[in-house]
Order: sequence, then structure tokens, then C-alpha cells
Amino acid sequence: MLTVTSRGVPEAFIKSIVESLNKHLGTVQIGSSKLAAKSDIHIEIDFDSSKSKLLGDFNVLILAEPKTVIPSQYKKSVLNKFNLVIPISKIRANQVGCDDWAPIPYDFGIKNYNEDFRIEKVVMINSAKFSANKNSLYGLRRKVSKRLNNLNIGYKLIGDNWHMKKSKELRERIWAVRKEVGAGNFPDLEEAFSNFFYKYPEYCGRVDDKFAELSKYKYALVIENEADYISEKLFDAICAGCVPVYIGYDLSSFKKLSNCAIEIEPSVDKIINFFKADETELYKEKKDYIDNFQNYVTEIDIFSLENSSNKISKIIVENYQINR
Repeated sequence: MLTVTSRGVPEAFIKSIVESLNKHLGTVQIGSSKLAAKSDIHIEIDFDSSKSKLLGDFNVLILAEPKTVIPSQYKKSVLNKFNLVIPISKIRANQVGCDDWAPIPYDFGIKNYNEDFRIEKVVMINSAKFSANKNSLYGLRRKVSKRLNNLNIGYKLIGDNWHMKKSKELRERIWAVRKEVGAGNFPDLEEAFSNFFYKYPEYCGRVDDKFAELSKYKYALVIENEADYISEKLFDAICAGCVPVYIGYDLSSFKKLSNCAIEIEPSVDKIINFFKADETELYKEKKDYIDNFQNYVTEIDIFSLENSSNKISKIIVENYQINR
């Protein structure tokens, strides 16, 4: 009987992965993830180098967060600790030299809201975050938010920490630089410190039910942390019946998802010019497509818990059997 341990993997996700592994490796059980535990296969989602030693005879890293968020886990010395690395997008797999990838699962379900209440224009729901990585899109969020507020088109910013004390914000920005230096990268100081003195008058606080909030808006402005993966932000907007204005991963390999979104290059001017223009017909085209779930259900299913677990277990089995 094989034992699987995990760290940072949601309970439903690891159970689903183990169920799939059972089909290929015989009886597999979930073991204790205490620091003194040992296992045949150990799975981590993202790796904090301050954690204790890995628990498995065969250790697997799922790269969920991009370099923008956890630059240290992309160091070769860290990646080499693992027998297998599974990035969550094809782009990221190419970047780190992996042969395959698997998506992080998303529990997709269309929410039914009264469209009569969808009267607001555009919202961006994100926490205020900082990075000194050259690929970070955090700074783009800050710049776009400021410009959209100046347009007076009914734009709102929602999320955590946009009105934090400037002393705390400065510490967060400095820490972003330190993380980048610690990862052996040259920090992008403009990215780290842009818009420091801006006070975000468009900020409306945080919400407990993001789907109910999204349902009030025609557009959800979705700017990924980094353009190398698809996060839950895109799916949240679609679930709530918003038309996503999407800046991030190139969706051309997901044609049906691409039909749901308005993709724009990571340019402040191009984003602002879109909202200045008369986009009525394009909005209607995208909205009609989103409102018919059957249009894109097959691509959404790629990101289901079952499919994601099966893909991860298949990659693990292929590599585990080679390394035995």
C-alpha cells in the first residue's frame, strides 16, 4: 500500500488526486502530513523554502502561484528538490522546462441573478498587492484603476487593503523587492513603487459575496497577477454573468473561453481606449455567448476537480513508475 502526503493542497483536491492514483497504482492512502511523517509520494502546492524538509520518497511540486507572487520557488535550487514539477499552464511549463502541465481546479457554476439589477458599468475585484518582478501586472492594475476613475464612467474598485496605512504599504513594497533579490532576480523598482502616493478614491471596500457584487456590473476588469496562467478571476466573472475585459494569459488555445472574454494587451492606453469607445455591440455579442452555458461547457470542464485530479495523477504515475 502506497502512502501519499500533501502540504498546501485543499482537502477535496488531495482526496480526488488519491482516488485517481488508486486506479493506476493499486491501493493508495492519505498519510499524516506532520513534520516527522514519511510517505511514498508527497505533493506540495507552492513551496515556501522556510518549510521543513520534504516528506516523500517521491516529491511533487504543483506550481500554482507565478513568479510575481512567489519568486523563490522558481529558483533552480528549489525546483531541483523535487522529483517532479507540475506547472498549471502550458506557458509556465515551457518556461521551467517541463513536459506537461495541469490546471488547478475551479468549482464552476453559473449563478442566476436578476439582470435588471446589472446597471453598473465596470468593477475590478482584487486585493492590493505588490511585486518587484518584471512580469508582474500589479502595477498595471494600479495605473488602470487611477485612469478609469478619471473617466467618470461608473467604475469601482473592490477588495482588501487599498486604503492601508502608507507606512504599512511601504513595508509591503520593500518586502516585494527583498523577495525578488532573495530569489536571485534583479528587482523592477518602478513596478514595486509605482502610484505610491495615489489614494484610490474609487475604492469601495471589500465584499463577502463577490458573485453578488459582480452581478451588478456589465464588465469585470480581470487583470491577472501575471500573464502566464488562467486564474479563478476569469471564471468568477463568467459565473456571475459579467463580460470579462481580460488582460493575462493568451486564450487562443481555449477558443470557447476566448469567445467569453474581451482580450486586451497589457497597455494602460488600450484598456482606457476600450472603455472610451462605444462597445455596445461587442458587449451584447459576448454577453449572449456567456448566457448560454452550453457554448463553452466543454472547455470549462477541463478545469473541473475531476479532470484536474486525473491529469495530475496521470503525470505523477508516469514519472513515479520511471523513478521507482
